[in-house]
Parts: sequence; structure tokens; C-alpha cells
Amino acid sequence: IRLLRGFRVLFSGRDLQGWQENKQAPDHWKAVNGLLTYDGKGTHLFSTEEFGNFILQLDWKVPKNGNSGVFLRGTTQVEINDHDSPDRPIWNGTSGGIYPDLPPTKRAAKPAGEWNHYEIRVEKGVIAVFLNGEKTIDRYAKNWGPKNKGRSVSNTTEPRSGTKTSISSRWKNSTFAAHSQSATARPAP
Repeated sequence: IRLLRGFRVLFSGRDLQGWQENKQAPDHWKAVNGLLTYDGKGTHLFSTEEFGNFILQLDWKVPKNGNSGVFLRGTTQVEINDHDSPDRPIWNGTSGGIYPDLPPTKRAAKPAGEWNHYEIRVEKGVIAVFLNGEKTIDRYAKNWGPKNKGRSVSNTTEPRSGTKTSISSRWKNSTFAAHSQSATARPAP
């Protein structure tokens, strides 16, 4: 992983140090061959560290009909959803959107099984999302509430009702820039 100045690795690819599931060591999440994998049986994975302003970069892919996401401060989720077919109208459950708050401005996800890249920026409570280089959320001012000033980042994967196999997601190359208090996160080039 090539780190940009001011960034650090959030997921090493070797272990889940710095992560927890139900406030315990992860049981259903594993580091396998450099990837963060989920078996579809557990619950959300949260960072043990809390962040204020940050830029999160990660690569992800889901299988056909997969549904996952990146929770921000434990409340709102940047959506990852292959179950949302391109013939449907764009909604807040479309990849690149903020679930349950705001649909993305466009579809930018690659097909199931292909790697996608997120850059998620949170600065002073305002969210911007880039999916595969396309801006899908521009300056969404989230009302976090007083208890959510610096919560953790997490990944969630939810099995779809009616599916017979567990849904798994894969993550790699997670890098992160977190700055304390009101400092501005350094944008990636």
C-alpha cells in the first residue's frame, strides 16, 4: 500500500488489530490473504479508535446481490449494494449514497465481483463521497447529534432476506487520515 502524506493504514491485511465486533475481538471477520472478509454470520465491525475529521480510502467488492456499507460515527452508512439493479431508480440504498439519508447523484459502482474504490471525507460533520473517482455525495451536512462528535468507523454486511447463501464482502487497501479536534484532513491527490 502506498501511503499518502498524513495517511496511515487502518487495516493491515494481516490481522484485525484496532477492530472489534460487539465490543469484543472479531469472530466473523477475518484477514485472509490481505483481504478483510466476512462470513455473513456476525454483526458490524467497528474501529476501536474514534475519529473527528477524516478521509477514508478503501477498495471493496461484493458478490451478486451483496449488500454492505461503511458506517460513519456509528449512525449513518455509505452504501454498498449490488442488490440495487441499474434498471431501478437511484435511491438512498444505491452504492455511493448515504443510507438512510440521501441517494447518490449518479451510479458509479462496478458490477458485482469487481473491485471498487471509495474515498469518504468527513470534515466538520459534512460528508463527501467519491466512488471510483466520481463524486456521488457533495457536501452533505449530517446532523450527528451531540453524542456522535467522534465515533468509530465500521463495516457492515447484511444478508438479504430470501437468499440461501451468506453474503460476504471483501475489503482491501484501507488507508486513513484522521486529525484531532478541528484540523482539516489532507485531501488525497
